[in-house]
Amino acid sequence: MSTPYSVKRGSSLWIPSGPPNDPNRGHLFIVLTDPSTNNNILAVPVNSLTKRSDPTCKLGKGDHPRIHHASFAAYYHTQIYSVSVLEDQVGKKIIHDTGIVDEKVFAQICAGVEDSRECIPAHKAYYKKQTAKS
Repeated sequence: MSTPYSVKRGSSLWIPSGPPNDPNRGHLFIVLTDPSTNNNILAVPVNSLTKRSDPTCKLGKGDHPRIHHASFAAYYHTQIYSVSVLEDQVGKKIIHDTGIVDEKVFAQICAGVEDSRECIPAHKAYYKKQTAKS
């Protein structure tokens, strides 16, 4: 019997986002916080880099096994997610666990939360509160 999946800070998830006829299309999401007392986490998606992309945190091939070309942390799409929903969907193989992000890459992504002009103030505050040392 396998151990149930547990979302934690530094986890990465592949979340389908394509149309029904393209189920393999999706986005990599990086979990920025451990679960809160309300059982939520903050996660940022990784998108393909374009001329208009937020330059705060550029990523590339080798930064994560699911990154195959120039990409960036899309802080404007950062969201708070329910841990129980994510874990349930991983268990049902709707969402895929893609492992823990390399420490150096994760630190770069986390630093961008504060630095990005595209991350909304509420998400910056949530991140700061959830990652504050007690």
